[in-house]
Amino acid sequence: HIISGSYDGSLQVWDLSTGAEILQLNGHTSGVSSVALSPNCRHIISGSYDGSVHMWDSSSGAEILQLNGHTSGVSSIALSPDGRHIISGSYDKSVHMWDSSSGADLWQLNGHFSTVTSVAFSSNGTCIVSGSGDKSIQ
Repeated sequence: HIISGSYDGSLQVWDLSTGAEILQLNGHTSGVSSVALSPNCRHIISGSYDGSVHMWDSSSGAEILQLNGHTSGVSSIALSPDGRHIISGSYDKSVHMWDSSSGADLWQLNGHFSTVTSVAFSSNGTCIVSGSGDKSIQ
């Protein structure tokens, strides 16, 4: 499957072999800026210019979680290798870490002076990194 996010706020799941749309996911009120898939392929995570992060069931398309905590659009998201945590970077210059089961906002990093343009976990999940328009990596 291929998952795409659209400027209209929707996501599409496509069958790779036929090109047919399998699912359409609706829930964001602004464009989708970032999409990730859980390590077990059971969940789709999306970030949006509306400032929210959503988790979806990849089979049914049902929304599982809506995470709100950013004061501006989400620019980047990543899932930990074990699937237990989500990180999101935003135009509000912050990085949030979320519990992917409960949706709890576990912590917030406010060390950047410009938009957080990228976030990532290390391969073992013990470290995260964020990049920003302020030309810093933290």
